[in-house]
Amino acid sequence: MNGMKRIRLIVGLCMVYFMNLFLYFPTNAMEIDVYNNSASAIIDEEDNLNPECENPDLISEEEFPSESEECLYEETIQEIEEDLPQKETLEVDAFPEEINEIVIDPSFKGSTFPFGQDIMIPLTVYSYGNKDLEQQWSIVFYDSSKEWIGEIGGVFSEEEEVANECMSWTGTLIPGTYYLSYYSTYSLGEEYIPFYVADDYNLHFIRSENESNDLWIWNLEDPLSAWKKTSTLLQWSPYSDAWFYTLRLEEMYIGDLANAIVLNENSYNRKPTENQQWILMKFYLKNDGPGKLAADDVIGSQTFYTHNGASAGVVDTASFSGDRAGQNIWNLNLYEGAEGYFWYGILIPKKVGFPYMAINSGYSPEGEEYITWLDTTPDEKITSAKWPFTDVPVVPGSWRYESVKYVLNRKIMNGISG
Repeated sequence: MNGMKRIRLIVGLCMVYFMNLFLYFPTNAMEIDVYNNSASAIIDEEDNLNPECENPDLISEEEFPSESEECLYEETIQEIEEDLPQKETLEVDAFPEEINEIVIDPSFKGSTFPFGQDIMIPLTVYSYGNKDLEQQWSIVFYDSSKEWIGEIGGVFSEEEEVANECMSWTGTLIPGTYYLSYYSTYSLGEEYIPFYVADDYNLHFIRSENESNDLWIWNLEDPLSAWKKTSTLLQWSPYSDAWFYTLRLEEMYIGDLANAIVLNENSYNRKPTENQQWILMKFYLKNDGPGKLAADDVIGSQTFYTHNGASAGVVDTASFSGDRAGQNIWNLNLYEGAEGYFWYGILIPKKVGFPYMAINSGYSPEGEEYITWLDTTPDEKITSAKWPFTDVPVVPGSWRYESVKYVLNRKIMNGISG
C-alpha cells in the first residue's frame, strides 16, 4: 500500500509540474505561489475525502504519509520550483543622463515692450546630440487670465552644442500683463513668466481734469469739448417729456491700438480696411431725472459727424465680450440719480479724424430742435496724451499703473521722483 501511495504522490506532483510549464509566464511571484498552492491543494483534497464514500482508492487514516514521505514531498516541490524558467526583467533607462532643454534668460522676467513691437525672448538652447529623442522645444504665450494665445517653437541641433539665441514673436498684443512658459519633450521649464505690453501715448487719451461746459447748446462753428461734463436734456418731440442728463467723454483709443483692442474684444468685430480705423470711446453718463434713461437713447451711430457737419459715415459699431463685457452701450440703464460708464466703438474712414458729436438738447417753443455739438479732439489741457511718469510703465490692469493713475486723476500727486 505504501508503494501505491508513493506512486500516486509522484503522479500528482508530475501533473503539477507540467501544469506549471503550460501556464508559464506568470505576471509576478505571487502567481508562482498560486501554482505551488495548487499542488498542495491536490494533496489536501485527497486528505479531506470523505471515508464513507464507496471508493476503493480512498486513503484511510492509517495511510497518511509518514515523516520521511513528507520530506520527500517537500524536496520534490523544491526541485520543481528550481526547474521552472524564471521570468526575465528588462531594465530600460527612461531618459539619458543629459536631456536637450532650453532656458529663458532670467532678465526677460518682468520685461516691458511698447505696443506693436515684437516680443523678444533671449534664451539658451542646450543640445546634447540625443538623436533618438524628439528634437523639439516650444514657448507658449498666455493672456492675463493665463489662457493660451499663441506658441512658437524650434528644434534642437543633432550635434552637441550650447547656443544663445533671441526668439521673436510678432503677435499683436494689446497693453496689459502676459505670461509665457517653455518646455521640450523631456523637460519642463519655468511656468508663467510675466511680461508686459505698454500703452502707446499717441493713441490713447485719458481725461485728467474735472471740468464742465458752462453752456449746453452750441453751434457747429464753435463746438464744446466732449471731454468736459455737459448737462443737457433729451426730448423726442416738442410735445414729449424731457430727460435731463450729464455726459462726458472719459477715454479714447485710436489707430492701430483701437483696432487691436476691438478685434481682441470680439473676433466678429469687423476688421478695418486700409482707409478705415476704429475709434473706441468710454463715456460717463448720469441720469438727472426724471424716470429711467438708457445710454443708447443718448448716443448712436448717427451721433457722429465730420467737422463740416456731414455724417461721419459710421461703417460699424463694436461689440464687447472680453475685458469690456457687460459695458456695452445697451448694458447701461439708469434710474433717476444713478450714474455709470459705457464703451462705444465706431468704425469710420480715417479722413474723418476726430469726429464731432451732435446730441439732441430739446426743442424750442416753435418746434425747432436744439443740437449740442461736441468735439472729441483730445485737449492737451484736460487729457493725459502723454503719461508724465517715466518710471511707471503704462500697463492698464497692472497694480502699479492703476494705483498711480488713481491718485493722479484725484490730484493727490503729480510725479514720482527717481
